[in-house]
Amino acid sequence: EDQRDATEFADVAQKAIVMFEKKVACDTSSGYRFASHLNSAMSYMQVKDFKSAEEQTLLSLELRPGNVQGWVTLAQNYVQMGNLPKQRSAYKKVIELGTADTTVNGKYDRALEEAYRMEGVQDLLVKKYSSSVDLLKKSIQLNPRHCNTLLLTAQAYHNSNNKDDMFRHPTAR
Repeated sequence: EDQRDATEFADVAQKAIVMFEKKVACDTSSGYRFASHLNSAMSYMQVKDFKSAEEQTLLSLELRPGNVQGWVTLAQNYVQMGNLPKQRSAYKKVIELGTADTTVNGKYDRALEEAYRMEGVQDLLVKKYSSSVDLLKKSIQLNPRHCNTLLLTAQAYHNSNNKDDMFRHPTAR
């Protein structure tokens, strides 16, 4: 049953890809082209065609280089491709764009939470514990109930021999 569901889902994603390609071909407005490229990219990701997803996301970002969701999608795609340098670059762009406009009242919180967490994890892995703690704390501020982020933050504090600050952190109470 699970295999059949996965096959049906892949079929739907393939149909969506074809539909978005047709929309790109016939729609001339940049807004429709942007949305069609980005939706096509997400459909390619669903069928694990990450190279095509990258191409479509980059096309969407050519039309709207300041679109936070486009950069999140690109970063997530690079995670799947295992391309760490491009993943980090894309998440840094999410942070840059998501923090540049302070009038959006939480619009980019989910994107920022993910970007801070993913960047914090990478700093933790390369033993940049202080930077890791700072990034993970920003992620926690946006989503204080993300168990994995809390665990990673504790690990970063522990590895930096900064256990006292770990227990002073508001989420440690």
